Amino acid sequence: MPDARYFHEIAGPFAITHYPGPDPYLVGSIEGPICKLLTMDWKLLEIYSSGHYGFGSYDAGVWLVGPGANGLGTSAEETEQRLGGWHRRGQREMDDLYLFHAASGDIGWFGTRPQVDRTLSRLSRFTLAMNGQRTSDESVRAYQAKQLGRLSNKDVCMVNLLTANASSKPWPFALSRVAYLSDPDRFVDQFLTRRTRHIRSRLARHKPRLVVFYDRTHAAIWSRIAGAEFTTTEVPSCQAARSKDTLFMLLRHPESVGTTNRYFEVAGELAARLLSANPLAAETTT
Repeated sequence: MPDARYFHEIAGPFAITHYPGPDPYLVGSIEGPICKLLTMDWKLLEIYSSGHYGFGSYDAGVWLVGPGANGLGTSAEETEQRLGGWHRRGQREMDDLYLFHAASGDIGWFGTRPQVDRTLSRLSRFTLAMNGQRTSDESVRAYQAKQLGRLSNKDVCMVNLLTANASSKPWPFALSRVAYLSDPDRFVDQFLTRRTRHIRSRLARHKPRLVVFYDRTHAAIWSRIAGAEFTTTEVPSCQAARSKDTLFMLLRHPESVGTTNRYFEVAGELAARLLSANPLAAETTT
């Protein structure tokens, strides 16, 4: 685990020393090492929140775009570890999902017997169904562990609107002394506009054949990024739109109440049909 000296080396005066006793930034904190609150490099967190966009390669023909995930974990210790790993890997805009987590020793979703993450597994299920491949639990588990979000996967990448889910409770950055990091609403206000603009610019440059937005509560933002209005499809709670080069789909979030594995399989099959019905979109190079 990086100590305070490590963060001073990479961020100079922005780094904050860890206090092993009562934490001066936490009112009513638990005394002693039980608290184990590692005050972190908030400047590096700001750089991450502004400059990290997801996993895989923008050159992929399929983009899976979500509202945001707590990739830095839910505790100060996890956040410090993962920020350090991201920094050591070169502060990449698009990273490798496995290597990003492995840098902090967190490999539970990978390996020969990975834990199943609901969001990652259902995005894997959608991708397999779209490609006409088996969607058995083992096939999905294997795709999640070995292919999803990898830099070596030139077919699919994952993009996040924000680097944290603003609805997360507790808010992982609540202890920051930086106002727009400590409050989820301010966090959104600080980063949403610039990140939306950046995703649009990357989309215009790379022209993927399919972009899947997963989370219907952000439909207005997805429409702005796509530059198109979504219309209903034959699949309930699944909409679609087209541009000259790209098919856009709007799905439910994998974690939303009532969503099933079968929903993502059917949506993947629909994506394959819609791409086949539009040869220009299906043949767009990246």
